[in-house]
Amino acid sequence: MEPGQGSNQAMKDGGTAPRRVLQPEPLRSMLDATHDLIYAKDGDGHYLACNAASERLVGLPEAEQIGKTDRDFFPPEFAQAVLAEDRAIMATGQEQRVEEWVTYPDGTKVLLESVKTPFCGPDGKVAGIVGVSRDITVRKQAEAEQKQLQAEVAHLQRLESLGQLAGGVAHEINNVLASIMAAAEVLSMRGGEAVPLAEIILKSTRHGRDIVKALLDFSRKNLTVPALLDLNEVVRSQAKLLSSTTRQRFRIEEVFEEGLPRILAEAPELSSAVLNLCLNAVDAMPEGGTLTLRTLKTSAGAVQLCVEDTGQGMTEQVRLRALEPFFTTKPFGKGSGLGLSMVFGLVQAHGGTIEIESLPGVGTRVLLAFPAAPEPDLAPPGMTVPSAAAPAKIRRVLLVDDDALVRESISILVESMGHQIEVASGGAEALRRLATGAAVDCVILDLNMPGMTGEETLQRLREAHPRLPVIIGSGETDPERSEHLVAMPAVTLLPKPYGFLDLEAALRNLD
Repeated sequence: MEPGQGSNQAMKDGGTAPRRVLQPEPLRSMLDATHDLIYAKDGDGHYLACNAASERLVGLPEAEQIGKTDRDFFPPEFAQAVLAEDRAIMATGQEQRVEEWVTYPDGTKVLLESVKTPFCGPDGKVAGIVGVSRDITVRKQAEAEQKQLQAEVAHLQRLESLGQLAGGVAHEINNVLASIMAAAEVLSMRGGEAVPLAEIILKSTRHGRDIVKALLDFSRKNLTVPALLDLNEVVRSQAKLLSSTTRQRFRIEEVFEEGLPRILAEAPELSSAVLNLCLNAVDAMPEGGTLTLRTLKTSAGAVQLCVEDTGQGMTEQVRLRALEPFFTTKPFGKGSGLGLSMVFGLVQAHGGTIEIESLPGVGTRVLLAFPAAPEPDLAPPGMTVPSAAAPAKIRRVLLVDDDALVRESISILVESMGHQIEVASGGAEALRRLATGAAVDCVILDLNMPGMTGEETLQRLREAHPRLPVIIGSGETDPERSEHLVAMPAVTLLPKPYGFLDLEAALRNLD
């Protein structure tokens, strides 16, 4: 009979084709071809059979493994744990999946995922187990990296949400501070017994303004007054300042790579951020230590600053929250918790990245990376900032602000300067006043208003009154949001909260 003839004949006769039986050699070849470890053990843990992958783990051929147990190949603790695990599986009679770290003879350590299935003997009782183990080391590493990446993205999203919240809160607080500052300055100018109290109020208001500014720095998205800077020069100047103003219980090491590309940055803000990081590092070394300032050009072409200390370090929980506004581990009254959040906002606005590495008792390393800037100065023209000088002139002012406290307090402040003022609670009302013949020399316009926004109001103003001077009063200075404003003529930026001198200078410089 030719090969296969019997099965074909059976089919023709209406019978069932017999099952093909794999011969031992082909079956063995298949088992040896897989990268998975396949083995069988009896009820006492003695090996009955194994494939080539299992031979590589033990470092012995199958003939030398049969009849032996894991105690003959692995460290006692590991072998005992595997034996107990196998007995538990046989006792339940249920297949189980386990993960185990094992070490190959060459020292390579891998994580094996094993599926262990009990099998029965002729008497129907569990006689041993068959195991299939797969190396999942690379997969687990990839999963861990993916999990870490997802955690970092979630953390950044959380910071983004906090930034949006901080920006909104800061805007509202700025309105309150503007009212308080205006009222206190009027009291101070009137003289009398109220002057000392007015000065205390002004001092407190300015402190509040600094806190609000830090919140806005945390939530910011873009630069306002950028310039091409040499990072080495900025860091050197702050290191010199630190050396001259702090007690020398620590040592400063400067490791600067020369010839770095310049970066497009805000000089005062960048200097403040560097100094802030240095002061944090010093605070972390109360008993002394080493502060290392290192700059370099990364392989990706970015310019990096590393601020490293040998101080107390942070726990992982603290490190993950270190960039959040108002989070601090310092004693009450020793810190606002806004320092690192301000640095985060600055780095975000510069299109850079920030990383914090820290271990308790070892120290902390903060890495800032900024994109290198093209050499031509691409700093965009910004809104004009008020400057002093110019003779005083009586102005007819239209104040447009949705906040009643701001309208009331700024009106008093403007009148105290000798100017005339009208108020409008929104853009639509302001446009109606101008359309019905209100004669004004300038408009003080809030940028953040419900309904018709400051941008929309300004656009309509420009259509009807192309040359009417406008002072933008706002705590929001994001050029991405206001880029269509900066190109318009006769626009002055007056950040909130502003005081008497700020407003007086802005009004003087309208011509």
